[in-house]
Amino acid sequence: EKARKDKMGACCAARGGDREADLPAPTLSGNAFQKFELSLPFARTYVDTFAKRVRAAADKLKMEKKGNGKTVTLEALRAIFTTAAWADLKTEDSRICKLLSSDVFKAKSGGIDVDTLLLFAFLNCSGDVRHKSQVLFCVMQEGGPEKQKFISAGDKDIAPVISKLMHLTTVGLVKLMADVDDTHAMDLEDKESDIDYAVEEMVELNYLDPLYGSNSKMSYMEWLEKSECAKQISQIWYTPQTVRMLTFHRAGISASDGVGADKKDFDDFAALCSSNKVNLTNESADLNQA
Repeated sequence: EKARKDKMGACCAARGGDREADLPAPTLSGNAFQKFELSLPFARTYVDTFAKRVRAAADKLKMEKKGNGKTVTLEALRAIFTTAAWADLKTEDSRICKLLSSDVFKAKSGGIDVDTLLLFAFLNCSGDVRHKSQVLFCVMQEGGPEKQKFISAGDKDIAPVISKLMHLTTVGLVKLMADVDDTHAMDLEDKESDIDYAVEEMVELNYLDPLYGSNSKMSYMEWLEKSECAKQISQIWYTPQTVRMLTFHRAGISASDGVGADKKDFDDFAALCSSNKVNLTNESADLNQA
């Protein structure tokens, strides 16, 4: 009996602790963007584990009067990410240190901006839609569901978050690839204004319309459930490749522009959108669609 209980306890401990352990390194496949994203330790870490660690690091710095709770440092991340996947954090000129030291993550006050880091993790860490949604909500609504019970369609933080997701999969990612690997194959600089111009359409037609429909606000649980069940949301916003391809579409960027996505990427995305009724037009779709 004792042996059985010990075995059960070990199993429970393993299940409880496995979200803290590294995931196997993924196969590097897809286009240059995808291969870069998959090469990072984010892909080997669960998104909820990552967010918990980063928030803890930011809170610790604030308690020590070394930060405002909205930034972290490389030193703080080294202390909290100690698994093998993140071992290169200890090496100053490693790829992961170059990535985290990039201006892409730099806060206006100095240090690494927590929200930007968490949005990058939202896109690139492992995890299901529910876990990723929980992280996203806490970026959109400061203090999370403990302080914010509802999120309205007109919330001022939604558009900046969507804009940041668009940039972290396109122009921001190109900068990271240059900073980390000195890769300059994708020329998106002259497309940045087109991407900025596409933010409003992306927010209205591909986020608010399918998520809120005719509702003006939702409770946290309603928002979580709708984010999961609305395919126009769950199949688009939770992986970097689909956010990137929607951004390219809305910004009028095509395979012939040589931006690192080929005709197959665009064709695959069009098929995905067709099967999930994703709105690629310039007009609002049926507000009552599921």
